[in-house]
Amino acid sequence: MPFPKALFKLGLGMAQIALRKEAYEDAYRLFAKAYAQFQIAEYTPGEAICLEGFSNLAIARRDDNAAKEILEKARVLYKDNNMLIGEANVMYHLAHISIRLKNDEEAISLLKGAIMIYEQAESPFGKANCMTVLSYIYEQQGFSDMAYKYLMEATQLYQQSAHS
Repeated sequence: MPFPKALFKLGLGMAQIALRKEAYEDAYRLFAKAYAQFQIAEYTPGEAICLEGFSNLAIARRDDNAAKEILEKARVLYKDNNMLIGEANVMYHLAHISIRLKNDEEAISLLKGAIMIYEQAESPFGKANCMTVLSYIYEQQGFSDMAYKYLMEATQLYQQSAHS
């Protein structure tokens, strides 16, 4: 079935705007409608983006466990479609949830995995974002030298990104 681009721009865009405006009921309804349309169109990248929206709604409800479960589903869709940036971004967001859930080791593993994917996708900015969060975790754990190393590398990557 051909995929109408306007569906993506209108339905999903409206859902994302409603989410930013904290109109959570509207956002949920719009994400659900877009998600159903993407399923009918068999457009899994759109489904993954909707799942990210649902996870943001779960976070707004302070339900990190639900957000994590939803993001894992999005991660599989991105991975299955070889959408490296989407997969790495989801891992980055999962790491933030792991930090809130006091699971630093899981967060570190997710961030290091995301770094490898960002390298493969040639995304120094994404890699730098992960390194900045790793620096924060290591600083909180008392590993200042490790924190400094990651922060310095992140700084170089941010500067590199700004000049490209």
